[in-house]
Amino acid sequence: MYKHFFLLIFCLTSLPLAAQEAKEAQAVLCARTGNVECLQKELKANRSAIFKKDKHGNTLLAVAAIHGQNRVVNLLADQWAKWTELNKVGHTALHEAILHKKFSTAQLILDLAEDDWELDFDRFINTPTMDRNRATPLHLAAGHCEHELYESLLRMGADETRQDARGKTPKAVLSRCPPKSKQKQVKGGLDKHSRPNTQQHLNTQTTGR
Repeated sequence: MYKHFFLLIFCLTSLPLAAQEAKEAQAVLCARTGNVECLQKELKANRSAIFKKDKHGNTLLAVAAIHGQNRVVNLLADQWAKWTELNKVGHTALHEAILHKKFSTAQLILDLAEDDWELDFDRFINTPTMDRNRATPLHLAAGHCEHELYESLLRMGADETRQDARGKTPKAVLSRCPPKSKQKQVKGGLDKHSRPNTQQHLNTQTTGR
């Protein structure tokens, strides 16, 4: 009798928690797929869902950044998402956007974060990854030979002299890339042997998606 009683109590207390977790998981799915209307609905029903993370420790903002969902990034900026939150491997949403080659999303994150008056923007833009590489966003942009994003980061105050774990500055990493003018001419025709390998520059660990 007592066994059935405690089982009933367990079920009654577990069901609301399971429903809550399901709603938060739905918010992650909305962010990943770029379904703004779905995410708006989820956040309206459960405001705390904005703090939900996926199994890799990515916030909704980081999930959107990884998948290049700019509309979701804009929505989350209006909801006071945290720009400096780290995932399990020590990356911010900005780090993840660059690592996953979502460069327009990275630029959007920079633009939106710059308008956040509560954010220490200089610290944010120069935050290194909290993994063995200690690469700043500027290092990551250089590793991808993304001259335009690199220059944008510099204009916004990124530190070109900061060293990663190997003692490399962003400028040193970028020096291995084709010049900007040549890169534009041949970008469409580069094969795996003609462009520096980003992993050789950074050897940065990313999580599975």
